[in-house]
Amino acid sequence: MATSGAVLGLSMYSDHFYWAVLDGTLQSPNLLAKHREPTPANTDDGTLMDWFATKFDNLIAEYQPSGAAFRLSLPGSGRSHTRDQVVQSLFPNAIFLLVCERSHNRILAEARTAQSLTPHALGIPVSDGRRGFDAVSDYCDQVFGHPDPYWDKGQKEAIVVAWLGLA
Repeated sequence: MATSGAVLGLSMYSDHFYWAVLDGTLQSPNLLAKHREPTPANTDDGTLMDWFATKFDNLIAEYQPSGAAFRLSLPGSGRSHTRDQVVQSLFPNAIFLLVCERSHNRILAEARTAQSLTPHALGIPVSDGRRGFDAVSDYCDQVFGHPDPYWDKGQKEAIVVAWLGLA
């Protein structure tokens, strides 16, 4: 998804989600905004999905991204998602796809699995033996510093899925 303009990235968790907006290029990204958004507790599924749709609509209206991406959580071999994982991660990702599709400029949203968030995908040289997302996480620290609050794995996942959209 090569894009000229901002890219919105998401990473979903059971009781919150992270989002990040980047622009620039793969070689020179610029972090415009990021946040950890708590999700409402004790709501029925329909109300929760409406809440997600509103949040995603608001993010798109505020940042006007030309691209979007999200971290798609896949179960391990021989495992399956629980009902809660489906409702709290997969359903919101589907809502995000729909909101992007229906946005005024019809944003292409791409799913990225954890296996795609690699040093190779970002063109990162691996020097000290750190591999996989550990190397990507270290590189995020080098490129963006440590902008508080919530500079953790989930926030970096949202940043990296958006970053890959700048390619």
